[in-house]
Amino acid sequence: MQDKVEKYFKHFLDRYVFIELSPDYIARAGNINFLTGVKLPIKKEDEETFGKQVLYKFNDFAEAMVFVLGSDMHSRYAAQYVQFMTLHNPKIRNFVVREGLDYAEKEELDIAAIHLRAALVIDSEWLDANYNYARVCMHLYQKSEDPVFITDFKAESTKYFEMTAEKHPKFAQSYYFLGFQYFNANLYVKAKMTWEKFLKIGKNGKDKKEIRTRLSQLEKWVAFEQGYTAIDRGKFKDGIRILEALYAQYPDMANLYFFLGKGYKETGRLPEAIAMFKKVLEVIPSQVLSMVLLSDCYDALGDLQNAEKYRSKAALINKERNQKK
Repeated sequence: MQDKVEKYFKHFLDRYVFIELSPDYIARAGNINFLTGVKLPIKKEDEETFGKQVLYKFNDFAEAMVFVLGSDMHSRYAAQYVQFMTLHNPKIRNFVVREGLDYAEKEELDIAAIHLRAALVIDSEWLDANYNYARVCMHLYQKSEDPVFITDFKAESTKYFEMTAEKHPKFAQSYYFLGFQYFNANLYVKAKMTWEKFLKIGKNGKDKKEIRTRLSQLEKWVAFEQGYTAIDRGKFKDGIRILEALYAQYPDMANLYFFLGKGYKETGRLPEAIAMFKKVLEVIPSQVLSMVLLSDCYDALGDLQNAEKYRSKAALINKERNQKK
């Protein structure tokens, strides 16, 4: 599985150097033959003193292994690191998750994520690791102002909430948060289905009350998604029917103007399409695509002056945006 956020954690690897235990060292340890030929991480500042130790200590490696696994979940020696940590502490996964949650409490979210990612390498099926990693990713993007970072961690959070729900379908809270992920991604039908699942199995009365309220508010957005999906799929009459009914109830939905205009344009109702695209521009004056579609409508009507007017406006805005990049 591709790790799209690994790039944000790779810099933690700079803290470590990798050493290989000598055959004599391994023989003296007695139970770590599986580490033969394996590169082991230690902190850079410990490299000089490490060779002077009579025998390794568990903590010399365990913390470093957690950071390596969290930074690179597909590390070449992941299996050996997990075997080593489990040998010395059979409950290591619990310890790593607990450490991650402690860091999350202190708002050290990147370190929290490192620990939870390492816990996922130790046990990819574990509920606590999947769910809490999804939540930490959610908090990471909520605290960021970098649009690329936000996009990456929104996707990561959604992926792990989905995996939690898939692997542990009776765990209600994954559906609670997953519904918000879908809603914020404008996937209103999926949000509705997910929250309905939460209401069936959830036990938290306060959360269930909140979700019932949100579901009652979601109906117009579900209808909107059904309408614009129909338009995008070329089912223009169905889309127009849904969106016109919605427009009659909620005439202040700006996104609705665009898709209704697109449906009118594709069915030859050009004056109505023009009216809708102009309403879009009243709300979002720099919406280039509406200008382009307006110019197309005027071209089809033979109004070349207005066609050129909106085509030029769109070209000017695109030029200005490109100069800012």
